[in-house]
Amino acid sequence: SEAELQRNFENRIGLIDSSIKTSRLGIEGTRRSLLNLLQRASETELEGKPVAKSLADKINGQHDALQRHQMLLERQLQERGTIDQELASALERYRELKTPTTDGRG
Repeated sequence: SEAELQRNFENRIGLIDSSIKTSRLGIEGTRRSLLNLLQRASETELEGKPVAKSLADKINGQHDALQRHQMLLERQLQERGTIDQELASALERYRELKTPTTDGRG
């Protein structure tokens, strides 16, 4: 039935929406961590000291992690849009199949 079809898609939508929310939270946390590390490096430089290699490595690692999180979120958002399109197409096709035709076949 149409309701079952929508329920199945709603399950998929719910899963991807949860993943999107988790990704956004991950981006937020990673960004905060990166900003803290950058602030530490900035303070070190303002004191006229060189930034320790370990801190620079952490900054690079957090930057890479942030980019990975952002790419994952972008893929999830694209998948979410695709699911919406698939649902619309599936509902349209279902309704076409349920509509009686005038040639006596439906």
